[in-house]
Amino acid sequence: MELQITQLSEQENALIKNAPAEYGTIFQNAHDLVFLTGHFISSIKPDGFVFSLFIPQVQKALTLSLLSCLRNHEVQLHMMLRYALESGCLAGYALNNPNLDDFCYTDSSDCLYPKEKAKEKAYKWINNHFPSYSEKIKYMKDSINESFAHANILSAPKNYDSSETGIRSLFFDRADKLITQKNLWWIANISFGLLDFLAKVIKEHPHVSFAVGFHEKMKRYGRENGEIKEQLSSHPRFKRWMDK
Repeated sequence: MELQITQLSEQENALIKNAPAEYGTIFQNAHDLVFLTGHFISSIKPDGFVFSLFIPQVQKALTLSLLSCLRNHEVQLHMMLRYALESGCLAGYALNNPNLDDFCYTDSSDCLYPKEKAKEKAYKWINNHFPSYSEKIKYMKDSINESFAHANILSAPKNYDSSETGIRSLFFDRADKLITQKNLWWIANISFGLLDFLAKVIKEHPHVSFAVGFHEKMKRYGRENGEIKEQLSSHPRFKRWMDK
């Protein structure tokens, strides 16, 4: 007998494979920007070591958010976006503060622990030196925290389906193409914003070198993302949300 988890994996795989045809340029823009977060650096100097630890974490979280979006797991995609935003902030802060001791410590048993105030210091530093990005990151995190970071009634209806025969629990959220399109744009927009923020920090703290073609890709992907926003904003379901 086939394991249920294997069946779920096969259903997820079908959703992922169908995404390019189902969502077209909106999917491609999100895919391109998520991919770029892991391929925008060509070399790293020693003072970029801590930065180099956070960048794969950013890309992994964004990739998981993209996969969660396509397989209809909206809560998980937003949780991963929050993780990506936090990791991106720490990555930028690490360029200005390249000392590993600013981020972790060891106890008397030589066990390693994160310094809880590292994120607080990172947010304060970003607010002081890159206030426009600080405001945008705060808005994105607040939006996620308000609706997705903790269990609440708004996300609950996505987990069941009702009919004349009763209520059926769902593993995948009920499909809603417009919501998925909006989420794909959101993932792409956050990916672009993090890349743009990190590029500004790198300009002031050049511990790393950009990959060839990075700035040209950013211009193209950013223009595409803006066009997608305009397209989605024209839909009455999203107009109020997109105008924020």
